[in-house]
Amino acid sequence: MEALVERPLRKRRPPLHLSRGNNLGNDLVILEKATLGPLKGKYFDKPPKVIIEVDIKADTVELPGKDVSYLLKKSGKILDFGTERVIWILTEEKKTFVIGRNDPKWYAVDWSADVTVVDDCVLNLQKLLDEEGILF
Repeated sequence: MEALVERPLRKRRPPLHLSRGNNLGNDLVILEKATLGPLKGKYFDKPPKVIIEVDIKADTVELPGKDVSYLLKKSGKILDFGTERVIWILTEEKKTFVIGRNDPKWYAVDWSADVTVVDDCVLNLQKLLDEEGILF
């Protein structure tokens, strides 16, 4: 599979166009080039293969305990759109949530665990931080 990784080079997050008036910003999207087609306007209207989100950016401070609810609702919308996997990296908790469209076992792991992103691509945040000499 040839993949295209879209990362924002500007402040704005790569948006998905789910339906009329229903757009979501994302931190990192991995798209299959073969299914992408030409970009129409400034939104992706084809589901990415994988979306990676880092921390919750929505203002949930007024809603105690709503962070997980927000995470699950946004992930549900993304999966319903056709994305295969959503990965949430939560920096304060040092946890990674893995949510798959065809996997009934959604789970959270420590950063030291291997997480399959796509095909043979595995992410181990703790190992990556250690290799790069980043203290977190």
